[in-house]
Amino acid sequence: MTDATPSRQDAISSLEQDVGRLVRTARRVVAKNADAFDAGMQPTTYLVLRTIVRRQPVRPADIATETGMDKSFVSRQLKLLAEAGFVVSVANDSDGRVRAFSATPEAQARLTAIRSATHERFGRALDAWSDDDVVRFAQLLSTFNDEVTIL
Repeated sequence: MTDATPSRQDAISSLEQDVGRLVRTARRVVAKNADAFDAGMQPTTYLVLRTIVRRQPVRPADIATETGMDKSFVSRQLKLLAEAGFVVSVANDSDGRVRAFSATPEAQARLTAIRSATHERFGRALDAWSDDDVVRFAQLLSTFNDEVTIL
């Protein structure tokens, strides 16, 4: 190892700092997307909606588990989204007391447009990267997230 090569510990320290920066960036992106979806929408409400679109129909308990939010908080967000006309709920076939939520077509269309704009912004940020580097970064980040999640 040369002096110019960082040690594993140095790299882990740098990673810790950069993950913090990535989290702050992700929060800004979510806040911007929430406001673009519906002026004044809270980022947490947007995250609940994104989870619904990805997993629909989905039960509130599953949303809480996936997002790490409290069930009562998720229930309040679902109420806001339903009142705004962005989600609908249906009774579970096997247990009518359990509700599952899906996004309305309008909400899905808005999210599709926002995701497209976000992909364009990410694409511009990675313009100088080779295709191989982008693919490898995506793979490494996914693996890292999987490993950190199990800690």
